Amino acid sequence: MEIAQLPSQKRKNLIIIAALAIGLPLLVFATYQVVQLITKAGSDNKPKNVIISNITTSSITISWTTESKATGSVIPVENGDSKSPVIDKRGNSSRYTHYVELTSLEPNTSYSFIIVSGSDKYSDENGKEFSFKTAPVTADTPTPNPIYGTVSGGSGDDVLLYAVLKDKTAYPVSATMPSGGNWIMDLSALRSISDKKMITASSSSNVVIIAVGGTSKGAVVTGIYSDIFDSNGKLKDTNPLTLSSKTDMYSSMPSDAVLTAYSSTTTPTTPTNNNDDEEEETPTTPTTPTDEEEEPSGEFTRKFRIVQQLEWIDMV
Repeated sequence: MEIAQLPSQKRKNLIIIAALAIGLPLLVFATYQVVQLITKAGSDNKPKNVIISNITTSSITISWTTESKATGSVIPVENGDSKSPVIDKRGNSSRYTHYVELTSLEPNTSYSFIIVSGSDKYSDENGKEFSFKTAPVTADTPTPNPIYGTVSGGSGDDVLLYAVLKDKTAYPVSATMPSGGNWIMDLSALRSISDKKMITASSSSNVVIIAVGGTSKGAVVTGIYSDIFDSNGKLKDTNPLTLSSKTDMYSSMPSDAVLTAYSSTTTPTTPTNNNDDEEEETPTTPTTPTDEEEEPSGEFTRKFRIVQQLEWIDMV
């Protein structure tokens, strides 16, 4: 009986070994895929192109994009004290674009903030803290200067609009676009980068209008105000805003309004200066040894003559 059971036991062992040989790689592969999905989801939710706009003495707008659709909110922080989170102006639905308005702020006061994207929190970008400062109280009274138009190629209300001066001297104004495709902004909300005082845009101002439908989807119109808008502030049909694949929408934004990608601008500058310094020092280095070589050359000649005279005296 024992001899008859031996092949059966071996067969069971072979089946177990085969199952392990097939099952373990599948388990490892499945685990890897789960980790990749979790990592990718977190990466896709990371805020990009964080912009501060519509700065006033008591409010500010914070907007950004994500690679995948996600919910978004902002937690204001004052003196280390976190306030209640503020959700997207358009509601708590998942979108590629995100737009949060912070109100009831103090004038001329610094705040930091935390972006909540999906289930993840972000308080800085590449080590640069998300922060802003509200405008000081002034005696200026803004005169409404509305501009409006239409964006095509968008998806529902998942589109952001920005208006900024081409010379980058002012913080941008911004707005969301309703699902109908029409938008409106007020240029009287432009504030100076240097002191956050109001700036008046005139018919001769060079203006940039930016539409954003995602991280790499947008449209840009640039020109003199009177050339791209009619007398009522409507964007002329000759300058349509049509969303398409585009990655350079933010090149017209002043750096003070963009809270991401600062290191990419700063990094190339340093090596360029260092290389210039090295090139300037290169011709200086051989100059010094050249002078030193001329001096010992003269000394050597004098020594040679002295030796000749001594030898002549010895011979006599």
